[in-house]
Amino acid sequence: MLKNVISFIISISCVFGWSQHIKFESFETSSGLSNNSVIDIENDLDGGLWIATWDGLNYYDGYEFTIYKHDVNDNTSIPGNYIVKLERDNAGFIWIFTRGGNVSKYIGNNKFQNLKFDEAPKRMEVSKKGNIIIQTEIFHKIQECLLKE
Repeated sequence: MLKNVISFIISISCVFGWSQHIKFESFETSSGLSNNSVIDIENDLDGGLWIATWDGLNYYDGYEFTIYKHDVNDNTSIPGNYIVKLERDNAGFIWIFTRGGNVSKYIGNNKFQNLKFDEAPKRMEVSKKGNIIIQTEIFHKIQECLLKE
């Protein structure tokens, strides 16, 4: 009897689980995306999507896109347009890593803090504690970025 009840509960939960309707929305350049080649996606604490492409960083707030591109006359713009990695740290900041090995942190108001290292950065990851870790190229030394505001 117990076996039949368990089987019935599993069957019902599977039927309801499979019958969910999932909504997908696709975006391309005609929708406002800067490039159709998407490399990475990260969500922020406000529910927005940060989208890394071959030609710029895109932020989608659920309604429209904001596109961030490198501007040689603005040292608070992203340092390059080919974004290869996005991460969110434990404080909710969005970090970007470009193909050129540049690392930046979004600090709000359409501005980025571009970090400088003694050696060329090779990789960017998030630690188990949610801190950003930058691996440098020459010595493969790990540097943990704990920037205090």
